Amino acid sequence: MFECKKKNKTGIIILRNSILELQQSSKIILNKSFVIGFKQVKKSKIETRVQLGENSILEINGGFSMYSAGFIKVIDNGHLILNGGFINEGVEITCASKITIGEGATIAREVVIRDYDGHTIEIPEYKITKPITIGNHVWIGNRAMILKGVTIGDGAIIGAGSIVTKDVPSGAIVAGVPASVIKDNVKWH
Repeated sequence: MFECKKKNKTGIIILRNSILELQQSSKIILNKSFVIGFKQVKKSKIETRVQLGENSILEINGGFSMYSAGFIKVIDNGHLILNGGFINEGVEITCASKITIGEGATIAREVVIRDYDGHTIEIPEYKITKPITIGNHVWIGNRAMILKGVTIGDGAIIGAGSIVTKDVPSGAIVAGVPASVIKDNVKWH
């Protein structure tokens, strides 16, 4: 089901070689526009995919662009909130509980954001999924991974190739495997 608010420009723009697959009980809430499959190489035939499972929600609150070769998968009962920004080519987002991406997010190529392990481990207190919150004006570098249960504060920078398994303070630069703070109180443009 689509819910579109008429204030400002809203709508889904699905470009060539892009697929939007919805289950009947899935829901897209559009408060701004969502471009799927934006191509940097105009004649590229690289496929871009968005897949929404049963009772899942994709909510667009700020203009958001998804470059080609990306894959957004909102698993049954998941809720993905995009508050404005973009994901570059080859980004994969898998949402099984709740992922919130803040306004002005800049997400580089081949980043993985995943709130879901995919398989259960038989360990006490183990949870297969935990929400992810990415703050406003966050820059995530090439091939970084953001894993379940993480909160990234406003204005943070995630270094290329980093694996984020713990919370990141606002205005911090983190890097490494696992990622750790390498600088505090930074601002980026």
